[in-house]
Amino acid sequence: MPTRSAKADWQGEEINLIHASGEGFLLPNGLSVELFPDRPPLKVHGHFASYQGGVVAALGALSALMSRDHVGAESVDVSVQDAMLAVGAFALQRFGDGSLEHRSTRSFKYGGVLECADGYVELLTLEDRQWRGLVELIMLNAGLEAGIIQPTLFTIMVLMAVTTTVMASPLFEYFHARHLRPAPLNAVTVR
Repeated sequence: MPTRSAKADWQGEEINLIHASGEGFLLPNGLSVELFPDRPPLKVHGHFASYQGGVVAALGALSALMSRDHVGAESVDVSVQDAMLAVGAFALQRFGDGSLEHRSTRSFKYGGVLECADGYVELLTLEDRQWRGLVELIMLNAGLEAGIIQPTLFTIMVLMAVTTTVMASPLFEYFHARHLRPAPLNAVTVR
């Protein structure tokens, strides 16, 4: 609630915040909705909305702190519901393009809820590099179990896969901050 309203001290429940932002309408999705199509909309496990509100509050406080010498004192008013709306920004953008996302049609490019030997597991890989790293680890494990690769090589390859996956973003940020951009693919330098 706004800081100046009569209900400013009221706390929203997590499930209300998830659904008021529209995110609850889209859950569950992927394999979950395929397996259990009659299941009612859910909320994200834990305190996802509170987490999003905390991130926005921290960024707002840092922004106010950094700008105080230029503009004077600042106050930060955070709406957890607005922070949750930012989570569904892509769905809102698609709505503007005339497409209405629904939990039966929404899914991530890779992962989701997958069936495994003893039940189900959820994999959420938001970036292609995360998916490639996961597939590489799965293939290495299959190679080890089939006897195609030896344990020593398996250990080395796993360490390489994890290291390259983890280091991709920091290395990109390092070079990007120094304006060192990679050359385009198949680039030819003419002197």
